[in-house]
Amino acid sequence: MSVLNFEKKLIANSINSICCFLLLFMCYNHLLVMVSFLTTSLLLPYAFSFSIILSIPTLFFLDSFKETSLKQSAVSIVFSLLIILVSLLTASFFWDFSWDGQWYHQSAIYNITDGWNPIKEPIRKFNKNNDLSILHFPKGSWYFAASIYSCFGVFEAGKALNFMVLFVLALFSYDVSRKFNLNKLNSVLVSVLLVFNPVIWSEIATYMVDQLLCLYLTIYVLALFSLLKKYNLYHLLIGVMAVIGLINVKFTGGVFVAVFSSFGFIYLLFKKRALIKEYIIINVITAIISLFIFGFNPYVSNFQERDNPLYPILGSKEFPSRLEQGFDGNEKYETPKNMQNKPFVVRFFYAHFGAPSNAPYDQKKNAELTIPFVSSFSSWDAYRFHETRVAGFGPFFSGLLILSMLYLLFFLKANKNKTILVLCLYGAIFSSLFISKHFWWARFAPQIWFIPIIPLILGMTSTKNKKTNYSLVFVTIVNALIVISIHIKWEVENTSTFKQELALLKKEDRKIELGYTWFKKSIEERFKIYGIKYAFVSKKRIRKKPHEKLSNVPEGYPGSLLYLKKIKIHQKSKDSLLK
Repeated sequence: MSVLNFEKKLIANSINSICCFLLLFMCYNHLLVMVSFLTTSLLLPYAFSFSIILSIPTLFFLDSFKETSLKQSAVSIVFSLLIILVSLLTASFFWDFSWDGQWYHQSAIYNITDGWNPIKEPIRKFNKNNDLSILHFPKGSWYFAASIYSCFGVFEAGKALNFMVLFVLALFSYDVSRKFNLNKLNSVLVSVLLVFNPVIWSEIATYMVDQLLCLYLTIYVLALFSLLKKYNLYHLLIGVMAVIGLINVKFTGGVFVAVFSSFGFIYLLFKKRALIKEYIIINVITAIISLFIFGFNPYVSNFQERDNPLYPILGSKEFPSRLEQGFDGNEKYETPKNMQNKPFVVRFFYAHFGAPSNAPYDQKKNAELTIPFVSSFSSWDAYRFHETRVAGFGPFFSGLLILSMLYLLFFLKANKNKTILVLCLYGAIFSSLFISKHFWWARFAPQIWFIPIIPLILGMTSTKNKKTNYSLVFVTIVNALIVISIHIKWEVENTSTFKQELALLKKEDRKIELGYTWFKKSIEERFKIYGIKYAFVSKKRIRKKPHEKLSNVPEGYPGSLLYLKKIKIHQKSKDSLLK
């Protein structure tokens, strides 16, 4: 038994060290990029290597508190560096074809590496159709990508952050599960269930940030569970760094932290009042660090320049938000027609009990309801999109919602001592959903995935109904794999197709006339990579002549790049022209 405990402790220490190292590296990188803004841009290309150099002694220092041997710490560092390398290589292979990624995320990263200083120059004109997003949105993922791009010169490598945080979640969820005395198989299953959230894999190869929001939020919730059970220095630091990441990738990250930490507080009121003081102090200090240091831009900058830290989501008297000006882009352009102006409950029902689709795009206007577990194979093609709107969590998700809730009722009947825990968990989830009428959409509220997952994880702690539990786990994993396999297959094929298209344009050795696009900066940089000469002209002119389109967005979306075809002149025509 002692040997088994030693092995378990050794593995736990290694996992904790790897997770800490990766998150330390990300946090140091963020701070060093900010230091480059405050001192000299010459530091930006070195932020990556300096972050690794700083993370190594920091980890040795932390490991000394756990009496971890130098050899074990060194092994953890080597594994961490391998994860970073694999993440960089994987990210470099995939090109970002997401709409938001090409619209403003990529543009923001390019502008930072080109010399824009968000700290000293928070307000600047870029491109009239995406200035608001670039200037005022959280910039954590952009800082990381800018440091990678300036260091290696490979733009797509900046998406390595997605894969690194994915590794952290996979390892950390396994470790927390073992802390709650789940066996190895069940711990692996918990990790798979959490990592297989379809939102993560739909955006993993892009510069969108909903997947990072999902990853950081899940890590934070796991850290809360772990710390409420028993204090662990590594888990505390992992939780704190997850909050830093969460608040600095998307505005809703801070909102979700507030909601979930509030319900954590409610749980303590019922179960562990002695921890309330420490809990409040840790959360307040973490919030201050996340908002005022790591999040100076946008939170402090927005308050200074626009009188509201959450501008343009929220506004002020002098600078009203887009919503206050009467414009709701998500309602007008992103919501299926038969869901518009409907109550949240109606939207939610259509979004998660409908047949897979990306209405109002892809030749569909409305969401269509379907019987749980029943959908056509052809409808699954909707998972090629990065932000599938209807059935975004998989074709079987509606059925899993129903069955998991029934399973939860039976579980609580036999385990009434878990009632407060379950009420707090679902209270946090549903409270976070009711904040916005747009949180029916999987990409905006990835925590919806927790609803059917929680009963399955709780069921692993019980000895009853194991066959039912494992059957539901199996169907859940199959459901996720459908989304993952379809989307990743599309990413691989489209990356290859787009590169071939650019290579063919390069061979034409002419100035390519392109239709004006929302993705101007992204397209310009990609054409530069291939050395393609180009000129932007009106789409109206393009459409009047023979033209082609590039595969720069999923088929069915607006924004495909149009260009004039090369006109082939026959030899007789050439001779007549010469005469």
